[in-house]
Amino acid sequence: MNWIYSTPQIFIPPKLPDILKQYIKAAIRTQPHDLLSWSAYYFKCVHAGMIPPVKKHLEFPIFANPGSLTPGFLHVLIHQLGREGYVRTSVLYEKWLGLTLNKCELDRMLLLHHYRGKVDIMEFVAIAAGHLCKTLSATMTLVCELLTSEPEGGSAKIPLPWFIHLYRLLAELDCGPARQDEIVVQDIILPFGERESKLWSIPEGVSPAIKDF
Repeated sequence: MNWIYSTPQIFIPPKLPDILKQYIKAAIRTQPHDLLSWSAYYFKCVHAGMIPPVKKHLEFPIFANPGSLTPGFLHVLIHQLGREGYVRTSVLYEKWLGLTLNKCELDRMLLLHHYRGKVDIMEFVAIAAGHLCKTLSATMTLVCELLTSEPEGGSAKIPLPWFIHLYRLLAELDCGPARQDEIVVQDIILPFGERESKLWSIPEGVSPAIKDF
């Protein structure tokens, strides 16, 4: 048996310092809720040559609620998936969970537009932006900032047909953040035997005792 008696006898792979340096910088910028799960997916992406789940820069505030979506995380998803076209829901879930985001939030977003099998990326970005903003105008501003091809800090222009399509989509949907008078009921049995999240609104005038159910 060969025993190690001194530091010079320990072999350090030449690429290890740079790999660890890049990983630490990525973890600090991204601030994932579940560092261990995020790290596993990060190295999986690096090994496979895929775009890793890393923010461009540190986001403030870091997060309102652990595992919640933020504009920074949405930027990462766009960077991984692209701005146009379609993506399979399985791939979207993989990227979403790779960022250690709350699965129930994604369930609710996909349920709003009844996506099954594949998702229009631009429409998903718009719905996700609506989940982050309180007004339609604020949502469209964020959508333009997310989908623009211009440098950061520019005018954030997007093609007019995109804007019109996404504006109409959002105007027809209630994709804002959940209100206090709403209850999210998980694992509702829907037709075709599928289990999904469904949003139930409590009618106005219901007593506080029932709202606290």
